[in-house]
Amino acid sequence: MMTDFGREEYARLTEKRALFITGLILVLAALTGIAVTIGSAGLSVADSYIAILAGLFPGAVDLPDRMVESNAVGIVWGWRLHRVLFAVAAGFGLAIAGTVMQGVLRNPLASPFTLGIASAASCGASIAIVLGAGVLSGSLLVIGNAFLFAMLAAAAIYGMARLRGMGSETMILAGIALMYLFSAVTSLLQYLGTAAKVQEVVFWMFGSLDKSSWPKLGIVTAVVAAIVPLLLWRAWDLNALAEGDEVAGSLGVPVERSMAGFMLAASLVTAVIICFTGTIGFIGLVAPHITRMAIGTDHRTLLPASARGGRPPPRCRLPRPHRDSRDHRPGRDHDGVPRHTVLHLPLHAEEGCLMPLLCARGVSFSYRDRRVLEDVSFTLDAGEVLGLVGPNGSGKTTLIRCLDRFLDPEGDIRLDGRDTRSMSRPEIARTVAYVPQNGGISSSATVFETVLMGRRPHLRWSVSEEDKQKVSEALSLLGIGDFASRRTDRLSGGERQRVLVARALAQDARVLLLDEPTSALDMRNRIEVMDLLRRLAEERRLAVVAAIHDLNLAARYCHRLLVLKDGRVLGRGTPSSLLTSGMVRAVYSIEAVVKDEMGVPYVVPLRPSENDNLVKIL
Repeated sequence: MMTDFGREEYARLTEKRALFITGLILVLAALTGIAVTIGSAGLSVADSYIAILAGLFPGAVDLPDRMVESNAVGIVWGWRLHRVLFAVAAGFGLAIAGTVMQGVLRNPLASPFTLGIASAASCGASIAIVLGAGVLSGSLLVIGNAFLFAMLAAAAIYGMARLRGMGSETMILAGIALMYLFSAVTSLLQYLGTAAKVQEVVFWMFGSLDKSSWPKLGIVTAVVAAIVPLLLWRAWDLNALAEGDEVAGSLGVPVERSMAGFMLAASLVTAVIICFTGTIGFIGLVAPHITRMAIGTDHRTLLPASARGGRPPPRCRLPRPHRDSRDHRPGRDHDGVPRHTVLHLPLHAEEGCLMPLLCARGVSFSYRDRRVLEDVSFTLDAGEVLGLVGPNGSGKTTLIRCLDRFLDPEGDIRLDGRDTRSMSRPEIARTVAYVPQNGGISSSATVFETVLMGRRPHLRWSVSEEDKQKVSEALSLLGIGDFASRRTDRLSGGERQRVLVARALAQDARVLLLDEPTSALDMRNRIEVMDLLRRLAEERRLAVVAAIHDLNLAARYCHRLLVLKDGRVLGRGTPSSLLTSGMVRAVYSIEAVVKDEMGVPYVVPLRPSENDNLVKIL
């Protein structure tokens, strides 16, 4: 019976998070009552709460004479309470915005302030104050300019990111550039303005609740109340984006659209708040970071917790490879293509896709004007492991990214007969799981939570018992159940790689795409992982595509190989038919001896080929 690795620890972590949020709510309620007492008219905490209740239920609360005489209800409701609640709403919104930005951009320094949105608002306000120019007039002049410029900055960041390719690095750099630009314009306006205008600009940039009112509080509360539930509903997408763009895409998240939506929502909340309060920079930066350290990275709890923390102050034997049980005609590979030496195998041997699980036909791709894949075709049935082999830069990683539709190539890619262009990202994610070559793990998440991310294509919002069981099974299969509750930044490189494979297994997909799945593993773990992948392929009828540099590992555990060089297919077939001295020379430019070990080819490299320009080692 499968051990429930990590499930108890995950349940305890969930309880801890719930208690943390509850505690923050209680603290916030207490501090609200205390904050209302601050002012020239002395009110106790009890008086403050009595006055609040009296305003909520007129005539239902008997007021002490001293409170009637001091007009405590009028002071609380007319002067103090809306400022305190505005501070709560502003802190709530700015902390939410900072949490979203840090999650999307995967950078703990991301915030509305560091991305230039606050600087843009300051610039807009400065134009209104110094020059008297703006889109609105009267008392709304400064407010309108601040809001408009903040949204223009968000639009500019998005536009520059789209122009250069939507990515977290691009958006951060664009935001920093805009921050300095708007700061420079603000400084120029301060230089040109009179002393009184400069003083007004400086005080606005300090941030203040002095101009708070119930109508303004209603506007801020309405915007925050409308946007925050949507962000919470998409919390799993934020979790996935925090793992990286490629990982998020492979988990079914429409990356560019989601990034744009999240950033727009965060920018809107920020703009609505700071146009009334002025610049408040530290909450969106500090509150998410502190909360993340306390309860982890799950945005289902990180978002509300950050918001409540965001109020401003007033042996190893070599396993024998599994043999393919299929009956093939002599001299033919799995596709029925005659076996030839690598240099004579027809490149267009597979011209049709007769309903295999995975079919690629005529796949080509270019990075701008550089062609990296040219007319790649193959098919893969359930129960098979296909090894992609070739030198560095041959196009293996690009091909895997095309198969997952993270890249949009020329040609035809079909999953179970369906053109992947007609499938949504969630549909692809429920069929294809991807293990990237590098990264793809949030440093502060636990192993259980990281593997749980593989369930994202099947999740709504809550985590079911079936989801937890799938995670426990994947942890057990990879031999990492004993540290399910350990943070991933405390794992070795090999352990992290096993976590990535476990996440792909938890995804419950029929096709596994793995880019160098054994790159960070020692000899024993390489054998165990490859043996596991082959067993899973044959026992669970999975189709596995793995980019592998180790030819001997590929020969032992892959049913077939696809040989790539310079983006073109030089050969496809079984390891015995392809791995020859001639193939090694043609593809890798080295001399090698290929031996037969237990029916499996074994490559012994000797020296660089004589016609190669490399320094002769032997």
